[in-house]
Amino acid sequence: MQEVLVAWEQVLQVLAHATLQQQSLVFASVQVLGYAIYMRTAKDPHPLTWIMLAYGTAVWSLLAWANGTEMHVLYLPIACAVCSLYIAARCWHRGTWRWPEGFVEWFSFGGDIALTIAYVGAGLALWVGEITPDQRENANFVFLWGSNLTTFTSMAPLITEARKNPETERSTAWVIWFLAYLGMTYSTYQEEGFALAILFYPVVNVIIHGAVAYYVAPRERQNT
Repeated sequence: MQEVLVAWEQVLQVLAHATLQQQSLVFASVQVLGYAIYMRTAKDPHPLTWIMLAYGTAVWSLLAWANGTEMHVLYLPIACAVCSLYIAARCWHRGTWRWPEGFVEWFSFGGDIALTIAYVGAGLALWVGEITPDQRENANFVFLWGSNLTTFTSMAPLITEARKNPETERSTAWVIWFLAYLGMTYSTYQEEGFALAILFYPVVNVIIHGAVAYYVAPRERQNT
């Protein structure tokens, strides 16, 4: 863990003179590094969380882009969506896939699908002249907030699992992701200002990934 923090300090020193585009690319690369470590060390990845995370993050990225967010701000969530989809595919291949269980899981899974349908529907309504471009823009903003809120529920199964069975996770990847989202929070604020609809996503992920690392790390210390 100490090595991760030392390496992160060195990264920040390098980024002190980098552009926002370069910073975003580095933070996305750190995110991918976290996934590489996770896939090598995780004992039993929670398959539903990863497919929900992949789909939900892809939806959020699309809605954020539709609301005018600069593409480089989306480097990290796009990397997250692609890597999460790969983990979910590995779970499917290993036969550990399962469908949502319980209200929270179905709510999150269904919520992201509903947002996709609503987004496509708004586009069709604009195309046939049923709504104005301004109305479509307002609808996209509402959809973006909806996608923000499903971030909580999509990670709920994994956080619950980490609390009950922390031995199924390893903290290193979660600390790396925590730091990557912390960096995204900084670069997003620099680019977008205090735009809550966009800034909400990295801040929530800082909290979520930090929480998983918090639950897992004590068990690792006990086992050393």
